Amino acid sequence: MTDKSSKRPAPSDMPDGVIITSDAEIHRKCALISLGTNMGHLEKNLDDALSKLSAHPAVEIIQAGRRLKNKAIIIEDQPDFLNQIAQISTSLDPLSLLKVCLSTEEKLGRVRSLRYGPRIIDLDILIYCEILTNSQIPAYPGNPAYNEIPVYNEIILNSDELTLPHPGLADREYLKILMEDFQPVTVRTRRSETALKISD
Repeated sequence: MTDKSSKRPAPSDMPDGVIITSDAEIHRKCALISLGTNMGHLEKNLDDALSKLSAHPAVEIIQAGRRLKNKAIIIEDQPDFLNQIAQISTSLDPLSLLKVCLSTEEKLGRVRSLRYGPRIIDLDILIYCEILTNSQIPAYPGNPAYNEIPVYNEIILNSDELTLPHPGLADREYLKILMEDFQPVTVRTRRSETALKISD
């Protein structure tokens, strides 16, 4: 993949109120998925989960972040967890991606009994974005290179099955630490503004 970082303006140089036209084309979709485990062989569980996800024809692992051991939250009387975040590219919509995550958990032997209790694997979608093509994104005076910047349209979703972005991003310290592996880039979209690095 071509590195265009030398052409990109710094986030602070971008104008406020940039408007993306409604006919901007969705180029592809991407997501950050958290993985956690505190039963059995922890490293192997994460490896197996990444392998299962990448074996799906509609999912590509772009980056797997570092792994972090941390204390259990909510129900504290259980073994420590090993956690990781993976960045993926996908053609699936959020609910279809959720089904893939749940199916992966089941294939790896997860049994849902006690909520927040010990688990062999746990997969959560943290953030889901549509990547828009640049043809519909205007350059601004003095910096035509703005058209070289990918634009990520973050999906906001509140349903019985899935909430996006994941509520845990606000208060789970281990997620904040693991998110540091994804260098922040200011993302300006029609519906939201967030910080997220997606490899392009």
